[in-house]
Amino acid sequence: INAGTGNFNAATSVGGALLLAGGTLTGAGTVTVNGAGSQWSGGTMSGTGATVLSGTNALEIVGASTKSFTQRTLTTGGVLTWSGGQINAGAGGTLNNNGTFDIQVNALWTNGFNGSATTINNAGTIVRTQGTGLATLDKAVVSNSGTASAVVVQTGTLRLSNQAGAAETGGGVGTYTAQAGATLDISGGTYNIRSE
Repeated sequence: INAGTGNFNAATSVGGALLLAGGTLTGAGTVTVNGAGSQWSGGTMSGTGATVLSGTNALEIVGASTKSFTQRTLTTGGVLTWSGGQINAGAGGTLNNNGTFDIQVNALWTNGFNGSATTINNAGTIVRTQGTGLATLDKAVVSNSGTASAVVVQTGTLRLSNQAGAAETGGGVGTYTAQAGATLDISGGTYNIRSE
């Protein structure tokens, strides 16, 4: 999708990659992406439906353009790499990370639509691997959903939930770790972190 609107109100299967460079992917249906090489370089994911990267297919969030993520559910089982561009979020939305969410950019996941923050259900690993500055998941609340799930900051600062309300809760089981010289900043929401 380069421009305009793709309105998917029924289940749709994509044999190749998802390339979202502009415009809007929306609708109430589930779009399942079965190919490799998917990239999100611009535009909007919205609507009450879902975008599912099947198996371990990867998705790269690339380029300097601002992207928008609102209402929709995005599910990944491979590597989700965020290497470029601000993400405007709000009005709900869910990210189900079942693989690795690799944050490689100094950029903001920030309030663009008001309302509730993005829920990030982390059954895998969220890791900051590159950048010495600030990356944020400000308009988001993270919940680890298994003892093997982890949030790891290897470099720079990763800030969580700065724009989330106190009634929006995260935490869960698993680990939250900042390695030497790195910072994990939980600055909003309510995080209930437990051992099991």
